[in-house]
Order: sequence, then structure tokens, then C-alpha cells
Amino acid sequence: MKGRLIALFLILLTGACASVEKPPPSAVSRMEAGKAESLLARIQEANEAMTPYKAVGRIGVDDDSGSWSVRAAWLGAPGGRFRIEAMGLAGQPFVKIICGPDLCSFHFPEDGEVRRRDTGRRSLGRLAGVDIDVDDLALLLGGGVPIADHDTAAAYQMLGGDPMLVLKKRFSGTVQRIRFSTEPISVREVEMFTWQGTAYRAEILEVRSADGRDMPFELQISDAAGHRLSVSVERCWADAAVPARAFSPELPGNTDAAP
Repeated sequence: MKGRLIALFLILLTGACASVEKPPPSAVSRMEAGKAESLLARIQEANEAMTPYKAVGRIGVDDDSGSWSVRAAWLGAPGGRFRIEAMGLAGQPFVKIICGPDLCSFHFPEDGEVRRRDTGRRSLGRLAGVDIDVDDLALLLGGGVPIADHDTAAAYQMLGGDPMLVLKKRFSGTVQRIRFSTEPISVREVEMFTWQGTAYRAEILEVRSADGRDMPFELQISDAAGHRLSVSVERCWADAAVPARAFSPELPGNTDAAP
């Protein structure tokens, strides 16, 4: 009986500690409650407005195996559908990753043939060096922002005047921080957390308008271990005609640059 009381006390204490107000580093002051709701609504509106998109550019990775950079083409669509093709010197794709609603498939050359490996785990760690979920990456490259499951949201004014949105979950504490720039207001950094610490940090370094939608043209994603994924966009179509079959693991066609 005594042991059960101690366990209950520890659970209650943990919950109380998780709810204690802890402003993010460099915060000057907490903003009014309506500001957090307004920022969250802005993100949700942008996410809901996302349309299928295509882009070509360069992908760079720095991880434990070294550094490499390759020209690539990719396309995405709502629902976490995503496809990327790394291109060789002749401009032909040689490695493909295709993610539909249920699985991701990796297609790569081996012994003169194209091999396929399927996985239900929707992580692009094998591509990105950073363990980021394909749904998150597809949203970020499509001009949206992933939103972590949370219980509360608070907005803070940072040094320099920029706002930051902090999402928290009971017993877990902070699960996400989103930093905005002002004039015009737009997302500049997204940081996701697990109970172990930072899962990844996405820095949106350049934004341009494409087909009436703000799209990232320079994006860098890193984790606590120092692994880094860099994306540089050359051309982008934010409202492209992308058929559902493009996300089939049966390798239909390619990601042709033109929409």
C-alpha cells in the first residue's frame, strides 16, 4: 500500500513539474493568449492550402558516413505522399524513394539491376541522415509546417521582436518550437522535441512565391548529433498536376521537371 502511494505521488509530481511555466531561451516576454491562437491558425491555414508540387534542385547530406551532394527532383502531395529521385551526370534518375499513404519504397541499383526495399516506417533517415518523418518533410518542402500533438500553445516575444510559438504536452513538456520572422510574418525555424531532446531543427533560409504560394527555396534540417540535410531549390511548381500513380512503388514514369 505504501509503495502505491509513493508511486501515485511521483506521478502527480511529474505532471505538476511538466506544467510549470518555462519560457524558451532568449524570450523577452510572453504574448497575449490570442497571439498563440492566431499563429497556430495561420500555420493550419497554410497546411490546408497545400497543393501537389514539384521541384528540382540539389540535396546535400552530412552524416556519420561523410558528405555528399546530388542534383535531384522531387514531388509531394497532401497526405504525406512524397517522391524523390537522385539524378546522375546524364540527368537520369538512379536512386528513387517513393512514399505513398502506407509505405515507403527505396529503389537503387545493385548488381546491374534495380532493387526495391519496402518499409512501413515512414522515416527518411536513410536518405536525409536526419531521422525526419516523411510527412514532416513533405509538408516543409510544400510550404507548410508540421504541427506536433500538443495540449497547450503559448507565444513569446524573442530578442529582436520576433514571435515564437511553443507547443507543450502534459507530462512531456515542450514538444515543438516555431520561430517566426516579421514584416511579413512567416515561419523561419521549426524545432521538434522528443523526451530525449531535439529530434530535428528545420531552418527555412529563403522563401519565394511560386504559383501564388510561399515556398522554401533554401532549407536546412539538422539533429542533435550534427547530421544535416540541405535542400536548395532551382525551380518549383507549387500547383502541379501530380497523378496519384506517381506515388505507387511500381515505378511509374519519373518526376519530369515540367508540371
